[in-house]
Amino acid sequence: MALYYPPNQIKPNLLANAGEFVFASNTLPYSGSYHQLSNGKYYTEALHTNTSQEIIKSSTPFNDQDPGITNTGTLPQVIEVINVVPNNIGYSRLTNSSTLSKELPVNVSNLPTEQDYKIGEFQRYFAKKINEDYYLEFNQEVYDRLISKDPSIYYEQYIAFKLPWRLTGEANKVALTNRNMVNLSIQQSNLLKFGAYLKFNYLKYYR
Repeated sequence: MALYYPPNQIKPNLLANAGEFVFASNTLPYSGSYHQLSNGKYYTEALHTNTSQEIIKSSTPFNDQDPGITNTGTLPQVIEVINVVPNNIGYSRLTNSSTLSKELPVNVSNLPTEQDYKIGEFQRYFAKKINEDYYLEFNQEVYDRLISKDPSIYYEQYIAFKLPWRLTGEANKVALTNRNMVNLSIQQSNLLKFGAYLKFNYLKYYR
């Protein structure tokens, strides 16, 4: 059972940006709703419950500089993502392989369908180069080829991953859900600058 704290001893409904806090128990990164008690301690969740966990300020701030979503309803600016594909010749020299025998993964449009909008979400597919913070977005076909280690594509140089993406609902909740999924992927797979790659646009494809 959670300890009871009078309302005048709690500052509720706060929002932690990526890299701002870590769990006190294991120093893993935490982002999302939190509250502060009058004794100065911070805990997960908007209000104190029996599942609230203590968090502390991080000594190593996250680099993405995510502007976040505040409890005032302010939403991130919607910005279209544009990517540059690496130079094939230079890449071939670095890997000692021929661009004629293998192809580089490239950006491929992966738009939600009307059925996806009825469901309310769809899968987005990405890859990160192993040796740099370079990202691509593509469709499931390219993702499957990378995951299956298709010899006709440069799978060795990329880490492929997918992300569930909310499409419908209350705008602020959709943006917060997508933001939390992005931050979870960043924490679990060490995807530095992935939020910046997405331009912190958590309402892309929103309807």
